[in-house]
Amino acid sequence: MEVKAINIGIFETESGYSMYLTGSQVYDTDDDDWVLDVDYEPNPSLKYLEIPQVLATGIKWDEILVNVQSALKMIIERHDNLEILKNRIITTGFDDGELMRIV
Repeated sequence: MEVKAINIGIFETESGYSMYLTGSQVYDTDDDDWVLDVDYEPNPSLKYLEIPQVLATGIKWDEILVNVQSALKMIIERHDNLEILKNRIITTGFDDGELMRIV
């Protein structure tokens, strides 16, 4: 199985915000529904990552999105030799919003 695109989804929880990772064999620049074709997801115990409250308290959802996007760009730039990142499209966004392409 060849994962073509990786999405870091974001959603709001009772205590703040969380993120998760999924991968898909398809990607469509014109239709974000490609993200619903989940061909890869980590073990459930590793799939979700809560954004620490110290980083999210008092921050609006759109600022969280910008912060996640910036952090992902920095990680990708610093670790561009990681196999998981090679030749893959990386996106992020809230579950009920538009996706932002990182790479």
